[in-house]
Amino acid sequence: MASGLNDTIPEYYSYNSGIFEVRGAAGAGKTFQLTQDVTNIFKLRKKITVISFSNAAVDELSSRVGNTDVVLSTIHSFCWRLLAPVALKVLKMLFSSGNFTIKSLDNNAIFDVKNVNYGAELGFGNFVKETQDLWISHDDVIKIFTCALEQIPSFSKLITSSYDFILIDEYQDTKYEFLTALFKHISVNTVIGLYGDPYQSVYLDEHSTEFVSVENKFTVHKFILDSNYRSEKYLVDIFNIARSSYDGLAQQAVNDSEISKSRARVFIGNTRLSNKIVSTINDKMKFEKSTVLSNTNRLKTSVTDFSEIANQLNRGIHDTPRLEWPEILNTEQLNYRIKGLLKYGKLFFGSNYDKVVSLRSIFTDESISFLGMNQISDIINKIKDEKTNTFQHLIQQGLEVKSEYKNIESLLNNIEYQELANINDFYNNLENINGKSSTIYSSKGLEFDNVILNIDWGYHKGRNWNDINFYLKEGDESSNPNINLMSYLFYVGITRAKHGLAIYINANEHPNFLNSFQKKFSSIDIDYQYLI
Repeated sequence: MASGLNDTIPEYYSYNSGIFEVRGAAGAGKTFQLTQDVTNIFKLRKKITVISFSNAAVDELSSRVGNTDVVLSTIHSFCWRLLAPVALKVLKMLFSSGNFTIKSLDNNAIFDVKNVNYGAELGFGNFVKETQDLWISHDDVIKIFTCALEQIPSFSKLITSSYDFILIDEYQDTKYEFLTALFKHISVNTVIGLYGDPYQSVYLDEHSTEFVSVENKFTVHKFILDSNYRSEKYLVDIFNIARSSYDGLAQQAVNDSEISKSRARVFIGNTRLSNKIVSTINDKMKFEKSTVLSNTNRLKTSVTDFSEIANQLNRGIHDTPRLEWPEILNTEQLNYRIKGLLKYGKLFFGSNYDKVVSLRSIFTDESISFLGMNQISDIINKIKDEKTNTFQHLIQQGLEVKSEYKNIESLLNNIEYQELANINDFYNNLENINGKSSTIYSSKGLEFDNVILNIDWGYHKGRNWNDINFYLKEGDESSNPNINLMSYLFYVGITRAKHGLAIYINANEHPNFLNSFQKKFSSIDIDYQYLI
């Protein structure tokens, strides 16, 4: 490994081209280093841009960097910002080569396109024949960008003349094709800075195992952050063992107080983790509160005893299409069907104010005035008393649905009262659920006082904890990304803990994991407790 970063001025500040990597294990202060570098490089009057993995990460970086002229963006926004002024011209040049296609166009010819737009909010591609408008998808933005770098020299010059430094946060989760194109065509005249940790790669694709071989074709100057500012010393010792075979990066705990070894413990059961077992673990560990980290959203909700209604939403209610987990659990961007159900549920389970707002949202003012609030209130109370099918009865009494709710009218007609009550209860408790239980993916970049890592596969095809390789070495990754992923997820999961760590193993499903774990951590005095 290369030399570490201390309080000295990093040598890459003086680079005019090339690639450098700032690698730091969990809790090493990578984001702090990045924000310091952005501020200091900007003071050197360098043209600089920063790319991060998600909008949330961009917002976090923006709050730390402060008000500067440095542009921070996601990879898709970065690509589109450079493509937008020349997108139609670039597409026509790429299509003229005869071997270029994008999902958004399907079988439509490029000469039919009049305008090129980017659907940044939804990220879905679409071609409107009537107006000849092309909306390109997230994946297409990156493909067009990388192909333009490969085939259009003037496009590379546009980028290198625009930026002296391109800094990439969480580079290990950035598209392989994008990084390869930057290395090959941009790093000769612009500095590419990589910040991250390959042992925390949780978003893998079919090219993930090729990145190390590609990186080895270029000169990458490596700088190491070897402190841990997050966790207690005893936990850091466990973290170091977990990644010792991978790259040998060992951290020193800044908080060097030695805590009781009982604060890291393995619990072994023969069933899925439940809220009751979580309470037992919290009592035994003396955790005032804890956060459970699991492999899937299905496990996340089952831990908090809300799996039945969450799975029902996931499968779709009655005749509604299947929903994806982000559409169910992301309260800021809920699927419109769920929004409609929750608004409707306020008529029966909300405050008086909620009832009035919901009533006026769903039904026309004319029909509400015709019936009168007193009569409507009597109808709603009768439905609540009888717990019967609800929506059609309101229509029959004279309420008229607003046009925007007509596309979910059949859903509202078929929802049963108890289902509506369960959904309402689920979303009233969702914030509490998210505070107690999370997926390992969602926890990346976060930290918690006490963590319970849930070793259970959740029936996710191909991703089974039994397949974990605790002796994975950088550069020797298996051709199956899912096997590598289990090692990365384990490391990300345990390193979220600041003070206390409990690992729950469903040994009925994962006997091989238990054996592998005991061998890997045999040098640490970890207490094993069996739960019936």
